[in-house]
Amino acid sequence: MEEYYLIYPDFPQFIKGWTRIANRFVPVANIDGYVSHRLDWTFHFKEGYISIDGLDGHPLRNPIEIKAELEELNIKLEAIEEKLEAIEEKLATVQAERDAVQAERDAERERAAKLFEQLRKLGVEPEV
Repeated sequence: MEEYYLIYPDFPQFIKGWTRIANRFVPVANIDGYVSHRLDWTFHFKEGYISIDGLDGHPLRNPIEIKAELEELNIKLEAIEEKLEAIEEKLATVQAERDAVQAERDAERERAAKLFEQLRKLGVEPEV
């Protein structure tokens, strides 16, 4: 282990950090603005609040924020799934209607072919 951080997330928040130097953990003198050498995270601590910026410079989200976003995404997913189900039902209806029309057309072609055959047997060549 190269670094160690103790974070108390409830207000007033509290954070302490230690970094390994020569096989000893040495306290980080000022955690505000400190950049972790291992994680490349930047720690901020002002007026009882902690924020930690990740590699991209944006603050890391806390579990409450992640849970809220997950719940919001789940609601959106459910709405999308409901729309997809409605679309699939509509598609099945349209396909059934198409199949019925195709079957009717095939039956009409077969009927016409039989009528043409009957006319030919009677010596009449039908015009198409």
